[in-house]
Formats: sequence, C-alpha cells, structure tokens
Amino acid sequence: MASDNVSKTMKIISTVSLGHLAGITAFKSSCIQPALEEQEDVPAAAKTMSCILKRSSVLPIVSIVSSASSLYVYYKSYGTKSEDEFYLISSLMIGGLVPYTAWMLLPINQHFLSEGETFEHSDEKWKFLMKDWKKWHLPRSVVCASLFSMAVYKLVF
Repeated sequence: MASDNVSKTMKIISTVSLGHLAGITAFKSSCIQPALEEQEDVPAAAKTMSCILKRSSVLPIVSIVSSASSLYVYYKSYGTKSEDEFYLISSLMIGGLVPYTAWMLLPINQHFLSEGETFEHSDEKWKFLMKDWKKWHLPRSVVCASLFSMAVYKLVF
C-alpha cells in the first residue's frame, strides 16, 4: 500500500513538472518570442530576452526532476500488471531535452546573454537569432505539451 502511494506521488510530481515545462516553453514560443520580434526598440527587446533567459536557468533542474520521477514510476511498475511504458518514454524524451537544449539553443542564448550585446546597430542579427531561437525552441514546446497532455490523461484515467 505504501508503495502505491509513493508511485502515485511520483506520477503527480512527474505530471506537475511536465506541466511546468509545457507551460513555460509554450508561453515563450507563442507569446514572448512573437512580441519581442515585433518590438521596434531592438535594444529593449534584447534586454528583455536576456532577463527571460537568466530566469530560465531552473528549467534543466525541472527537466531532470520530471525525467527521474517518470523513470522511478516505470522502474517500480516494471514486470507488474500496472507496467506502463509511457513513463519510460517520457523519462527518455524529457531527459533528452537537456542535451538538446545545450547543443541547439545554448549557442543562440549565449548571444543574447553576452555582456555588452545590445543589438543597437544589428537589427538583422537580432532577427536572425530570434528566427533561429524559435526554430529550435518550438520542438521543445511540442514535446513538452504532448507529454504533459498524456501524463494528465494517464493520471486521471
């Protein structure tokens, strides 16, 4: 009975952390990024982007928590009638987002975070970086939202 409570708690932790990731990535992709692209004051938009990225430093930790809790749920149910491969798939996909982000988005983020970079006379560079950032950020949003939807379904039904 206690093991069932732990598994249920880990499912909730996994789902909540997936929801956190899905919400943040979707908000960045659908609200923040388009608004920053429309800004005519590029230095102000660059400063806003830099602040947003600095506040996003907790996301790898949330990804690891989600991945670990999903893996725990799968491990505890492995070989039983309640075994569910969704938690293994979720663990691997969310765990894979950390290296994906480091490889694809970190170089772009470094431009936004570099000291003294205001994009004052480089509107084209700003537009190129925002376009590139959106291209690599959108798959993260889709993966997180899909996994969160499935996790909620699994938790409820």
